Amino acid sequence: MVGKILGNRYEILEKIGGGGMALVYKARCTLLNRIVAVKVLQPQFANDEEFIKRFRREAQAAASLSHPNIVSIYDVGREGQMDYIVMEYVNGITLKKLIEDKAPFASDKIIHIGLQICAALEHAHKNYIIHRDIKPHNILITEEGNIKVTDFGLARAVTSSTLTYSGNVIGSVHYFSPEQARGGFIGERSDLYSLGVVLYEMATGHVPFEGESPISVALKHINEDVTRPSKLNPYISSGLEQIILKLLEKDQNYRYKSARELCDDLRKVLKNPEKDIVIKKNKDYETKVLPNISEKIRENEQGGAVMAQAPKKKVKKKKGGLIRFLVWLFTISILAGGMTWGYFWVKDYLTVPIVQVPNVIGKTEEEAEKEFSKVGLKYDVVERIFDELPAGRVVDQSPKGGENVKIDRPPISIWVSKGPQQVTVPNLIGKDEREAEILLDTYELKKGKVERRYSEEFPEGIVIEQNPRADITVREGTEINYVVSMGKEPLKFILPDFRGQNLDDVKQILADMGLILGEVSYQTSNQFVKGIVLGQLPAPKTEVEEGSQINFVVSEGPGPEREKQVLFKFKLPTSPEKFNVKVVVYDSTGHKVVYNKYHRPEDSPLEVPVKGVGEMRIVVLIDDEIWGEKIY
Repeated sequence: MVGKILGNRYEILEKIGGGGMALVYKARCTLLNRIVAVKVLQPQFANDEEFIKRFRREAQAAASLSHPNIVSIYDVGREGQMDYIVMEYVNGITLKKLIEDKAPFASDKIIHIGLQICAALEHAHKNYIIHRDIKPHNILITEEGNIKVTDFGLARAVTSSTLTYSGNVIGSVHYFSPEQARGGFIGERSDLYSLGVVLYEMATGHVPFEGESPISVALKHINEDVTRPSKLNPYISSGLEQIILKLLEKDQNYRYKSARELCDDLRKVLKNPEKDIVIKKNKDYETKVLPNISEKIRENEQGGAVMAQAPKKKVKKKKGGLIRFLVWLFTISILAGGMTWGYFWVKDYLTVPIVQVPNVIGKTEEEAEKEFSKVGLKYDVVERIFDELPAGRVVDQSPKGGENVKIDRPPISIWVSKGPQQVTVPNLIGKDEREAEILLDTYELKKGKVERRYSEEFPEGIVIEQNPRADITVREGTEINYVVSMGKEPLKFILPDFRGQNLDDVKQILADMGLILGEVSYQTSNQFVKGIVLGQLPAPKTEVEEGSQINFVVSEGPGPEREKQVLFKFKLPTSPEKFNVKVVVYDSTGHKVVYNKYHRPEDSPLEVPVKGVGEMRIVVLIDDEIWGEKIY
């Protein structure tokens, strides 16, 4: 794959990861000249048309998300039998790798990471997108420490198609919600349960449930209670532990209603680590906070000690005792005074004076010598080295300034600067841009500002100017600016309107005009048959240059379709007493609300007739929160 160009645009540079579903490559977008990540589906998915269809639709839906904590999706395409997604390149590591290296984390760090994941989920849920596969493997951490959640919507494409791709199930089952393990309706709270597992793993270094097989782990999610995080990590704050336990409730009704509600509690616990979190339970009694038992015991012990004190007996003083006591006290005083005077006399005679080491870093060697002489210390120049400080200045010392040392210790070690390293600027003109970068690294110089300019003399990618010029001497690390040729300036002309034409005919026209076929994406159309151009970028009548890439949106059919109707049946929640039920249908004509009424739990199950064109995605909202969905 390395060196291959996908979609006439994405040049594969190197493989950076992979799993049961796809391989991930680092690539360069030749159109926008930026680094991207390309996720290429594994071959076993290529012949599953239903999966490919869902894969594209979910990727396009996820591409609508725009949030700083979500990895952006730029493009979806196909090259031969390979389907791929182009997304934002994140230079960092996965949260799973960080957990393996550093867990358990401090409570504050867990909350800061959790808040960013929570913000990403809140944005997705507002757009009716459920992740379904929240796990530390899908959470990236940038070099700046920011969180990026990836693979939104893609889990549904896998689980909706087939469960035979067991590699993905095994990798995710430790983070499944109980309803996912049972195959029930999956909503916002399912993502929050998975987030609870991630927080638990950060807090303890372990997932809540382990097993010999995916089935055994799934059954534990359904039936077994988790071990309290504080038993594995006694340093976790009580507020954070309560949040995690609330997220990991088996019954969805006892979890947080939304990511927003979770974010609010995380911020409260960040300010007050011992904050009590309300956890609603279906019990006849309410949870009570018990007093600190250790303090009660201490109070009882103190009270007992007072009660146990026996009355003091009066002691009769004997005559003559006072005189003997005074003689004894006088003798002890004389002995103690003599010993004290002797101790200080010997100490002053034998103790070596202690002085504070002066800080001479940045001073000249002559100034350093004077500073050491003032306190009676000697120094020794260990080495003279190249440094940014001027020649003759002290670069480092040992011991450091401010430390207390005995005056008869060995000399203080210092390192003195020889000044910055000087190098000769190499000649970059006529060199390829990559070769120029290697030359600068070899000469310990830095790449400065790079300009690009058309040139009639030099081909594209060749350096045509540089500053400073070649063969002069400069300090090591100096920035060298240069200009790179863009080749001859291309011809410009007005782009025709290709909409409504067959893509095969358009390809020939592009070749005749000296234009390049760029990205081709496909879209379901009830108006146009397969292969007809629906849209183009740049738009018609735009001025373009010779050699420009033209991107197209092409119909994948089926052309005109008939309206169909289904009877959608679903169960209602058991609480509250009254709630709003809204049904939204997404089809090839867009989306619309087809049902909007108030109901009570006893109205369950509910049947709603739904009409649509082509494939229909039906979403149920309870009080404006996603309750479930189904595709026809």
